Amino acid sequence: MPTIITASMARDDASKWPVLATCWLAATISLVGAWGFTVDDALISTKVAHNLARGFGYRFNPAGDVVDCVTPLGWAPLLMPLAFDTSWTTLLAARWLGVACHFATATVLGWAWIRARVGFWQSLPTACVVAACLPLGAWASSGMETPLVTLLATMSLLGGRLGFISASLAAALRPELLPWAFCLAMASPHPTPRRRALGVLMAMSGALAVALLRAWLFGQPAPLAVLAKPSDFEHGLRYGIGGTVLCGVPLLLLGARAFARITPTARAHSVAIVAHVGAVTVAGGDWMALFRLFVPVLPCCAWVAPQLLAVEPRWWARGKLALAAAACALLIGGKLTSARGVLESRRTLLLESSDLLVGRTVGTLDVGWVSAADPFEVVDFAGVTDRRIASLPGGHTSKKLPKDLLLRRNVDTLVLLLAAASEQPWEPPGGTWRSLRFSRQVEQRVTQLDGAERFVPIRTVPLRGSDQAYLILSRLSERVATR
Repeated sequence: MPTIITASMARDDASKWPVLATCWLAATISLVGAWGFTVDDALISTKVAHNLARGFGYRFNPAGDVVDCVTPLGWAPLLMPLAFDTSWTTLLAARWLGVACHFATATVLGWAWIRARVGFWQSLPTACVVAACLPLGAWASSGMETPLVTLLATMSLLGGRLGFISASLAAALRPELLPWAFCLAMASPHPTPRRRALGVLMAMSGALAVALLRAWLFGQPAPLAVLAKPSDFEHGLRYGIGGTVLCGVPLLLLGARAFARITPTARAHSVAIVAHVGAVTVAGGDWMALFRLFVPVLPCCAWVAPQLLAVEPRWWARGKLALAAAACALLIGGKLTSARGVLESRRTLLLESSDLLVGRTVGTLDVGWVSAADPFEVVDFAGVTDRRIASLPGGHTSKKLPKDLLLRRNVDTLVLLLAAASEQPWEPPGGTWRSLRFSRQVEQRVTQLDGAERFVPIRTVPLRGSDQAYLILSRLSERVATR
């Protein structure tokens, strides 16, 4: 029989495209506005992927230990097909993978709005806030796993088994999403208690499987970052409040009375979002810029927002939109320029210092960009890629390093971040660098380690976009040998 298309069906089909186009446009604006952002940790993942592709195994240093230095287990193997030449070129390819996930997320959000009968004019104000959300656009092109996790978290909006499986995979990649996945499964409407239990089991199974796999591969179920970067509740509280406000989109969920008038599914996602904010706060937040841990749930916030705005008093809805827009503008005004310049600044660091790093054993806190120069070994003063240093007391910028570390690990090159570039690192013939002020506590401690007196400065490399510079030092015997 021929298909009969009624006028109402045609209108419904036509109304989908403005909503989808709005999501795609918002995704484009946020992405282009923040283009150029990345973080050093992205180069840790691509370094492991590069070593996997070259047959060295799951290692940060080709000749080093097998180490769980990438929190989202599975991300580095996923990047293996993109590991062409170097970890830097792998980063550039990973950024485009993130872009693809970013637009897939926009498509899923638009489709979820359509299924919830959110029309174009209802979705437009929220889409404008999404377009102005700097963290969402910046992390999309960072080369990190964040846009993939965001896509999986957004797919939970599709509901059913697919939704719970997607939530489970998101929590498997990012452990701090486990409370979000659990609360989403518990609060979602289920026809029977058996279905509820099944949904909870599906949502939790991914994280459980990854924990067991970690225990088998690395000897402990928790990521290495738990040791290297211990939680700090005070920082987590600032992070939780800051992310809720400055990401803009979560502010659209303010208010309590209207929640009784939205669908049970929308309420379930709201409960899960609140649980995630609490989990991130308790976990101590994240030391990376632009509220990375908030990004995966921002599209879920955007899905709930227009449903709330539609049933709230007009003055309250307009007030929330104005507040969210002002918060986004505040973050853009303070961070946009520096965020857009990160990739280029790291490229410059590599060009100006790679000839001094290749073939050496380099000790540094910022192992990401240093490792992209492909030195033989990197000694990680933060412990993010080193199990033995990770277990030492202190945070990742304040590890209490053993006195003989430089000698025992045969470090012949140091890369340390100065507190201010205006300081002169040495006066020939050298020797005064140990009295300088460095940016992080652990770098200050390096100056007092055994063997530090044998290092001499050979170059400062400015960190673009800041008043700081890296000081590169070489062990005296190595410097004489290379003359």
